[in-house]
Amino acid sequence: MNIRMLSKTLIACAMVQCTTLLAQDSTEEPKPEPNLVNSGAQLFGGLGVPLGDFSESDNGGANTGFVVGGQYTISLGDGGEFFRNSGIALGVTYANNGIDIGMLSGLGLSVESGSYSNIWVLGGLKTTFPASEAVSIDLTVLLGAVFSSSPELTASGSGALITVSSASATAFALSAGGDVVLSKHFTFGLRYYAAEPEYSIRFEGTGPGASLSTTEDVEQSTSILAVSVGYIF
Repeated sequence: MNIRMLSKTLIACAMVQCTTLLAQDSTEEPKPEPNLVNSGAQLFGGLGVPLGDFSESDNGGANTGFVVGGQYTISLGDGGEFFRNSGIALGVTYANNGIDIGMLSGLGLSVESGSYSNIWVLGGLKTTFPASEAVSIDLTVLLGAVFSSSPELTASGSGALITVSSASATAFALSAGGDVVLSKHFTFGLRYYAAEPEYSIRFEGTGPGASLSTTEDVEQSTSILAVSVGYIF
């Protein structure tokens, strides 16, 4: 075989190979883009800062406390660009806030008090917005219920004794928040929780020659800003 014939054979083989590769590329389905939502289990904890009426000394009188919680996100998968970045979030958060007893202590009374306890059970939508390969922002809007208990209180002094019983209540609740997520795992977030539980509270008081016992229904505006750190597994 001479050189010219060998060259023609090699060119023909190369053309057949290119045609085969092009045919394969045209028949292969494009690979779907991965879901971007930060799905999985998340644990978090931090400060629970009371807001509005909940923090006012003549209303809720709540002090800054703590929150701990967990959230699980299920990716929505296919369904367009927006839903590729979104998921269904289900979570439980426990918040504990003491109360301000400064006003009663100022009257010369010895005061012992409990704390507000709130368990938020919520579900809703979480959406992830990628900022870079290592940083993303998660936003959540959640609805559900809160299971609350009010603090018990005992005040005594000058022959008087006043007791306020603890009471339980369940109410509709909502939450909105955001997390900055580093490397898809470490989170730094703010979460707002709000509800209006109504307590049936019993007041009792005794003093020199007098006594009092009554039960009142009290609607307590309860709003908390949780400042937390967490981890997504």
